[in-house]
Amino acid sequence: MTDWKANYAHQLKLFDPRRSCRIVGFGAGAVGSWAAFFLAKEGFTDITWWDDDVIKSHNVPMSLYGPSDVGKYKVERLQARVQELTGVSIKPVCEKYQHGTLSNCIVVSCVDLMEKGRKPLWAAVKNNPTVKLFCDSRVAAAYTEVLSVVPYERKDIIRYETLLFSDKKAARQMCGEHGIVYGSVNAARVIASNAAKILMDGAVPWRFAERCDTLERAH
Repeated sequence: MTDWKANYAHQLKLFDPRRSCRIVGFGAGAVGSWAAFFLAKEGFTDITWWDDDVIKSHNVPMSLYGPSDVGKYKVERLQARVQELTGVSIKPVCEKYQHGTLSNCIVVSCVDLMEKGRKPLWAAVKNNPTVKLFCDSRVAAAYTEVLSVVPYERKDIIRYETLLFSDKKAARQMCGEHGIVYGSVNAARVIASNAAKILMDGAVPWRFAERCDTLERAH
């Protein structure tokens, strides 16, 4: 048995890494850092991640980073952490995404803002038949939401755009309730699961919402 088979033998019916594709992620903070890690762990190897921000002390409890990473660029430390723990070398892009076309990939959005974050990404993938899936994570305190959209399906376009509201209409996070690690990890594991599922059987739940602190599904 080869090393490859030994590494992934127990998961092949859930996700066969030979069916993986390119991942392009945006936002390497609480959710994004865990999502990149989980995707690499399950067998994705062609991963590019964008973020122009540095790690601050409040990022550490919610993310993959440690205290020694504070003050360093997120994507650079993400590359180092993922490489150390999985052997996968992601491609860091230390820039803020402005515009452009994304193709032949799964796109993962872990950004904070609507107007300057999600909307430009959505414009880049909407009606693009080469983007297999667009995953948009939204977290607040222990609340987790992941929207997984096939961006060229009319039904998905319509229902996603009803939730693509302005920053003014977005729920404001209370001081001390911005986020916690189990919320970040919960969103990341849904992203990783749906990325695998879309490549294995093509069926994913389009919207996942849950409060982790009550262990009850949000309504």
